[in-house]
Amino acid sequence: MQVPDSTRKLFVLRHGKAEAYNQLGDRARDLAPRGRSDAQKMGKLIASLTISLDLVISSDAARASQTAAIAGAAAGYCGEIAYRADLYAASVNAIAKTISSVPSSAKSLLMVGHNPGLEEFCEEIGRLKAPFIVLPTCGLAGFEIAGDWHDFRSSEIRFLGLWQPKTL
Repeated sequence: MQVPDSTRKLFVLRHGKAEAYNQLGDRARDLAPRGRSDAQKMGKLIASLTISLDLVISSDAARASQTAAIAGAAAGYCGEIAYRADLYAASVNAIAKTISSVPSSAKSLLMVGHNPGLEEFCEEIGRLKAPFIVLPTCGLAGFEIAGDWHDFRSSEIRFLGLWQPKTL
């Protein structure tokens, strides 16, 4: 499938299932075995839905960064992952600001983060109303954007789908 030059693909992935507790705090919680397996599964799904990933951006929380590394590798992504502290517990506007700063050369993006911000963001850009976007751990939402990243909110956005590891 050939993607037109002005079209972008955005994949929004919630981190995988994490350990319940880490003595160093919430940000340090690692992925549980199921989280690792689900991240692998979702990365393979992304590979089947797009030509290739051009960029992966993730919250710097342990469970999100581990999800990004595993899913990115399974999707065939070989580049550096941009880990961002501001994506931990990020608001819709913080997520949108991050996406708006993505270089035009990137045609496909994987963003890994946390709820409730990711669900709210997906509902807003997909122009959907709850309960359509539910992102359980390792839930993935896909969008096609007819425009550049810097003005994606005013672009035509097409909802591609919602996937959950347990249904694959």
